[in-house]
Amino acid sequence: MDANSRGSLHVITHLMQHDEDIAAALRYAAFFLAWLFKLRDMWDSRLFEALLVGAYVVLLVFSVAQSPERVKHLDSDFASKGAVAAAVAVVLFGLSQALDDSLKLLMGGAHICAGFAFFAAWSAFPAPSKGQLARHVHSASSFV
Repeated sequence: MDANSRGSLHVITHLMQHDEDIAAALRYAAFFLAWLFKLRDMWDSRLFEALLVGAYVVLLVFSVAQSPERVKHLDSDFASKGAVAAAVAVVLFGLSQALDDSLKLLMGGAHICAGFAFFAAWSAFPAPSKGQLARHVHSASSFV
């Protein structure tokens, strides 16, 4: 499991914007399953890794569908830039597989575009309000 897949699972978990306890459980599950699936895939395949990221994307779509008021607060500028970057990343990845890219320049460009797409997706949703953050900090401090 490479850093891009683990990072994408964390971004998707952030975008779901669940309660902090649920988000923490999803992050730990993502990390555990990422390594478990990498053991299943070995180092020459990415089938189960792709299935895991796909499952988290489905969870994200389901999460947004359950609370459509979140879409009203979406920063459409970041969302559109992220969608374009994701499309370019897919095209560059496809070209790197179809062409003889011995220097891996197309794959590097695909990784850069995918990284920006995930950053734009992260930035498209507003951060929780200070009241929500204070509630989480207080609940975490009372745990200790």
